[in-house]
This record gives sequence, C-alpha cells and structure tokens, in this order.
Amino acid sequence: MATFITEFYIGLRDLLAIVFRPKIFPECRVPLKRRWEKEDKGSGWHSETRGFSLKIDHGNKTVIRLKYYCAICDQSFLPRHL
Repeated sequence: MATFITEFYIGLRDLLAIVFRPKIFPECRVPLKRRWEKEDKGSGWHSETRGFSLKIDHGNKTVIRLKYYCAICDQSFLPRHL
C-alpha cells in the first residue's frame, strides 16, 4: 500500500506576513502574484531531523511552498521577506 506524504511548512513569521503585510513589490510598485511551488521528492524512505527529534517515513513525498513573485521583473520572495 502506497503512502503519500505532503508537507506544508508555514512559520509564524510567514503567517503574519501573509495576513498583515501589503503584497506590493517596493521597486516596481506593482501587486505581487502568489505562486504555489510543488516539489516531488520521489518515493522511498525519507528522514527529517528537527532539533533532537528524528522522523522517518516511507512513501511518496511532496513539499509545497508558497512564494510571491513580481510579474514585471520575475523575482520571487518568501512571505517573510516582503
């Protein structure tokens, strides 16, 4: 039986930036567009360490990231870097 692992990480700084910061690129003065980037890590064994914890999973892993990008100059930013 195949296991599908989808990870969506969002920190407190990113969450506050998504909710409260204006989504306008200061150099171009245009509203930023939102882009969801999916990265397929493939199937198999995946390990992750955070601090003193170790997590090992088996299955197909997909990582999803939220980024903002400028339509004029095509630069991308994480929400916390706005």
